[in-house]
Amino acid sequence: MVKERLLTWPNRLTMLRIILLGPFVVMLLNLQSEGWSWSRHVAVLIFFLMAISDALDGYLARRLNQETRLGRFLDPVADKILITCAVILLGIQGTSVPGLKFPNWVVVAAIGKDVFVVVGFLLVFIETGKIFIKPDYMGKFCTVLQMLLIIGTLLAPDIISLTGAEHLVVGVIHLLWISATLMALIVCWDYFRVGMRFTENHKN
Repeated sequence: MVKERLLTWPNRLTMLRIILLGPFVVMLLNLQSEGWSWSRHVAVLIFFLMAISDALDGYLARRLNQETRLGRFLDPVADKILITCAVILLGIQGTSVPGLKFPNWVVVAAIGKDVFVVVGFLLVFIETGKIFIKPDYMGKFCTVLQMLLIIGTLLAPDIISLTGAEHLVVGVIHLLWISATLMALIVCWDYFRVGMRFTENHKN
């Protein structure tokens, strides 16, 4: 039996993405701190580095035939931690982008989706003794929407400054609030529906 390598280049990139979460969170914590006016731009830079590493690790895993169980676990975990940290901090008055604080329902929907999926996974495993993971395009699309919401909010002040189109930019951000929230609800319903079917077909 061939032993699976853990420290492949794709896994190293995923781990780098997780490490970058530390400085990213520090930048968000200081968005409104005196003397930290540059923190939002650094947060954007770190976010883009994480996005590039996310795309690159998936490409390398397929290209080099180095897909591993560790990589399949760490990749979505890194995304979930990033989204959770970002929506919480961007939803708090003291750490949000001025004028674009996330409403509570956006934060609850983003975090609630992941909590719902994890609890559902545990319940299905308890009931059937089998692991139920449902990666699909809806879940990935929801993650993309949430990422766009985060980076769009961080870049909004610069876009408004360059274009003067404040109402348009704020309107787009509000549309992303609604879209990401609705998509999170749809993903939860789909996971529940398919999970129930899986449980019925695989009961002990």
